[in-house]
This record gives sequence, structure tokens and C-alpha cells, in this order.
Amino acid sequence: MAGYWNRPEETARAMTLCAELPKSAVGKILRRALRDGVAWTEWHRRAPAASWVPWYIYVLDVKCNRGSTMRLLHTMLRVGNLDRSIAFYTELLGMKVLRRNDYPEGKFTLAFVGYEDERDGTVLELTHNWDTESYEMGTAFGHLAVEVDDAYAACAKIKAQGGTVVREAGPMKHGTTVIAFVTDPDGYKIEFIQKKS
Repeated sequence: MAGYWNRPEETARAMTLCAELPKSAVGKILRRALRDGVAWTEWHRRAPAASWVPWYIYVLDVKCNRGSTMRLLHTMLRVGNLDRSIAFYTELLGMKVLRRNDYPEGKFTLAFVGYEDERDGTVLELTHNWDTESYEMGTAFGHLAVEVDDAYAACAKIKAQGGTVVREAGPMKHGTTVIAFVTDPDGYKIEFIQKKS
């Protein structure tokens, strides 16, 4: 594989193709695979339809990753009742429990929930300290945001399950985007942003 770096013509071709990758499904697969440190055999397993993409381009994409290799992993929320919070995020917001771990020595439990695997997207870390039943919200934290197909229907679902809608669905004050705000069982605000048609 190192030989490709000694071939100017191959590197030039790879750079040209890499410039087009962000606009293609293949580019997305490549970047995700690179981020996960996927091996050659794993790359073929993940993207058999795109296996025509040479391995050196796959490797080169990490070289021309256009800046930072950092990414947002998760947001941590402290919750007073973990099971209640998990039920809210999974049953009402449609997330999945990705992992849950108890730490008896520290007397706390961590549960990670989200729409995608942690390697593929940003998730929520729900932290339950066993001896704490509630928290003060303070004034610094704003809200989480979730894209929804229909903000009106999403609010109706929250209400039907006994949840709290603090801002009904409708166009934002200084624009046309349809939004709404609800709160989770601990009082954290969640903004619903309706997909644009």
C-alpha cells in the first residue's frame, strides 16, 4: 500500500476523485469507514457495491480529510430516574439504548441512547447518580434539537403519553421553519425542528 504514495500519477488521480467524494454516497461510506479505522476486509464487507474504489483512495481520504479529525461524541445529561428517562427517549423520541453500565463503587449508572451507533453519530449520555433524585436546571443550558417529519404530530404524541409541550408547533418567530419545544422528565428542553419539504 505504501507504494501508492510513491506514484505521483496515482496520488494525483486519487486527489481528484477525493475532491468529488463528499458529494457522493461512496464518499460518505469512505469517511465513515476511515473514522472507524475500518480494515481493508471490513471496507469490502461494508461497501461491496463500491469496492471498485481503490484502497489507496480509501487511505488517501484520511490524508485530505479537509481539516479536523475531531467529532462530537455525546452530550451528557444528569437524570433523577434513569428508567423513566430511558422510556422517554426510546418510546417517545424513538432512540435506542446503545449501552448501559453500572458503577457500584462510584454509585452511578451511565446509559447511552441515540438514533445511530456511537461510531456513526452523536448520542446522549444519561447519567444517574444513585443518591440524587433531581437537579436544578440553572440558566446556562439551552436545549437539545431533534429533526422530525411532522412537528405537530410529534407534539401530539408527547401529549398523548403525558409529556409536556412548552411551545406548540408552528413557524419560528423570525422565519418559516416549523419548530416546537417539549421537556423531558427532568425538565431538559428539546426542540423539534420539522424537515423542510
